[in-house]
Amino acid sequence: MSYHLYDDDTQMYCTDTINNLPLLLSKTSICIESVKEWMMTNKLKLNDDKTEIIILGKDKVVVIVVVVVVVKVVVTVVEAVVLVIEAVVE
Repeated sequence: MSYHLYDDDTQMYCTDTINNLPLLLSKTSICIESVKEWMMTNKLKLNDDKTEIIILGKDKVVVIVVVVVVVKVVVTVVEAVVLVIEAVVE
């Protein structure tokens, strides 16, 4: 899987033949779930409303483009205080 990282979104690309589309969709779904889990672990949240899956095809080749958009950082008050203290100490 190829990808591009930006400030608040990531684009992932998968390419295969049209015959493997069901497997490619399954792998893409698993990848998105893994990204969601990682984001939650790292205090980030996926914006489901702005996340898109685009399927493009030509000459029996399929490209799946997934645009994952980060909504916001989910931080508790205690974690925010710790982050501020760490920033001041540095």
